[in-house]
Amino acid sequence: MSPKTFMIRSYRRARRDRVHPAESSRTSTSDQSDDCVGIHCEAIELPLACKAPATSKRGPSKPPALRGAPAVIELYEVDEDAISPQTSPPKKAKNEKRVAELLEPAVKQAMLSALLAAARSGVTAARQQETFEAAANAAQASAEELRQFVADMLSSFQLMEHQPGWEAAVDTLRAAALRPAPLGTTEACELVLSLLQAGEPHHPTHATAVLLRRQSDMGVSDALHVAAATLCAAQVSSRLKSSAVWKAQSANQLSTDAHAVLQSGSPLLRSPYGEDPSATSLAPLRQKDGRCFGVLLAAAPAYPDEWVECMARAAGPLIERAAKRQAASTLVQRASAWLRQASYRTALICGSRDPLLCVEWCESDAASPSAEWQPLAHMEGDAMRTFRCALPWTGGTLGTLRIDVRELDGPTLGRLDACAHVLLAAVTHIESGRVGDPPPLPLRSADEFESALRSATAEAAARLRLTLGARLRAVDASALIAEVRAYTQPAVEVHRVLAGVLALLGHPRKQMRTWEALKRRLGSAILSELSDATAKLHTLRWRESSLATKGVPLSKLLLANSCPQPVRMLCKGLLAARIVHSMTAPSDGEGARRTKPTRDESAPPATAPGSLQRAGTPTEPMAADLSGANSTVIERFGGEREAAALERLVLVDMCG
Repeated sequence: MSPKTFMIRSYRRARRDRVHPAESSRTSTSDQSDDCVGIHCEAIELPLACKAPATSKRGPSKPPALRGAPAVIELYEVDEDAISPQTSPPKKAKNEKRVAELLEPAVKQAMLSALLAAARSGVTAARQQETFEAAANAAQASAEELRQFVADMLSSFQLMEHQPGWEAAVDTLRAAALRPAPLGTTEACELVLSLLQAGEPHHPTHATAVLLRRQSDMGVSDALHVAAATLCAAQVSSRLKSSAVWKAQSANQLSTDAHAVLQSGSPLLRSPYGEDPSATSLAPLRQKDGRCFGVLLAAAPAYPDEWVECMARAAGPLIERAAKRQAASTLVQRASAWLRQASYRTALICGSRDPLLCVEWCESDAASPSAEWQPLAHMEGDAMRTFRCALPWTGGTLGTLRIDVRELDGPTLGRLDACAHVLLAAVTHIESGRVGDPPPLPLRSADEFESALRSATAEAAARLRLTLGARLRAVDASALIAEVRAYTQPAVEVHRVLAGVLALLGHPRKQMRTWEALKRRLGSAILSELSDATAKLHTLRWRESSLATKGVPLSKLLLANSCPQPVRMLCKGLLAARIVHSMTAPSDGEGARRTKPTRDESAPPATAPGSLQRAGTPTEPMAADLSGANSTVIERFGGEREAAALERLVLVDMCG
């Protein structure tokens, strides 16, 4: 690149510059001198400070071109190639050269200042441009936010008009939860979906579903199942059909979102005002303890998020109660069937009559307890032949298990008490657990239930002794004995029952043959003595008591309407003590001799009154189930001969 030469020219504002007479105009760039070809770059008007001129003998000299106030300086870029060698130099070159020398420092200073000022102006302009653009963007964003805020405010006002319908739907749901008749799981879920639709009647579609944790007998399940779904939901996706199973490993987006909500407990709400046509919202269903057990799904276009979340919060406790109640009731029904079948199999194998006349599960509130005193828990009736176990539930009872027995004896009483113990523990486990958890371990199969009954039966005698002692101590002994002592000459059966009670406590049997002799031994401490004796039944004089009541069927006496109430209570206490004692293991000594329980001479016929099931006449499904009796039951009760007899009995029963 060739070097360039710059020429500086200056002139006053008031008149043309005499330094370069060829320049005739400041504003015309085409009016150039003939000896210089250049391009006008810039004209700067500055007050220039020049060096003081050198003094001479004639005095100080004044620069002819810079006298007075500001001058205009023009900077030209001169192309040296365009200058011809024959071009004569400008006139008064000496004066021009002198001016250039004087102006050179000032011009440089002015140029630098001008360039710096221009650079600062450019930077300031750029910053101002950026500030302006940022302000414009902020204003645009604020306007957009304001527009969105106004739109949301208007949508919120519209949703406020829906609030009365939402509140009415939630109130209906709460009223359904307080109804005495319990709801099933499916009924509760369908009620939630119908009320969800009632809260938004003008919604274009009603595609909703309730997903619950799937219960598995084999263990904890990681799958969801569709408990209930609307018709529109089934049209949206085939996965939303009732009873469909959604596994956690599924790659479907709906299934993935549902399992994410179930695990995290956080909702996925995508439609704030119900206006997004492609949004699907999911809200968790929680128990009272906060654990998540299901998902409420609103398919596209979803309901407003506030309504979906509100209904999920209100529906969680209702569905939890219905699901747990149904699971517990189903479990008790299954256990009742197992108990009935096991009793029937045992009777067939042993060649005896079935001790159970009827096994009935009534899923309703328990009847008010009988006012009649009973020495044993769960046993009712005059002869204690009705087993009634009310299973407690939050706010009432789950239901009542009723079993009518042919005749109460030690093995039957122990099995019934063990059944009540196992079922009460199972129901408590379900109520305190999580919806969808597997059943308690002892009730997952018939074999496990039978094993649990055997374990509980081994401890039944201790539980029964404690119950018998506590109930005997609760009796008003003073009033009872005072009424008995008021008898002048009671019946022979009454005399023998009282003698049996006193003989059991150690009173000589032969010294109580007359009523007056027996009455002298009756005291208010008799019941407390009998209560204390229940802790050591093996030390009582069972043989003497049995001889004292010989020929008196206690069950028949209890069923007699003429039996006085005090005598009935003492008779029940004596009978209960004998049955509990028959369940204990024999020990050494006379008091530990195990006597065979006196057979009740007033046993009822095979047909029980009312609608009770006929003993020994099973229904066809039960007989069909017996045809597949497992080897465990056969080995427990007998060998090949008994097994063959069982098969023959089953075939005969099936053939009619």
